[in-house]
Amino acid sequence: MLLAVSGRPGGFVPTARGHAWAVTIRTLAAAAVLTFLVPAVAACTSSERRAINETVARNAVAVAGTKQFRDDHHPLDGLLSCRTRSRTTTKVTVACHGTTTKQEPVSLLGATSDARQVKGHFVGTVAGTEVFATNCLGC
Repeated sequence: MLLAVSGRPGGFVPTARGHAWAVTIRTLAAAAVLTFLVPAVAACTSSERRAINETVARNAVAVAGTKQFRDDHHPLDGLLSCRTRSRTTTKVTVACHGTTTKQEPVSLLGATSDARQVKGHFVGTVAGTEVFATNCLGC
């Protein structure tokens, strides 16, 4: 089976399951979400946009921060629990906590600087000892 895609030689790509298929599906899904989200966000007040951005940052940092701890050999017992605060729609201050699979307390403190909410400055600690300082979580 072939999938019609504009801009591709011949206009088709194979629909075999694999990396290319997953990328195509994610791209189409993101485009569909943005089609509905952009007009809705544009109609929001600045405080509503900040609240949406804080929610995006809280979720993105919780997932990417959990990956960062795992990549630094400190796997967590579940996702981080995060609190956020912002004054603009791109810069969000984040404070997260959780525990490792060895029941050690962890914290992640930082501030985002981009719309994806994973770039900025972040410091992760395990039992009070810094284990990473990075400008991009999970990258």
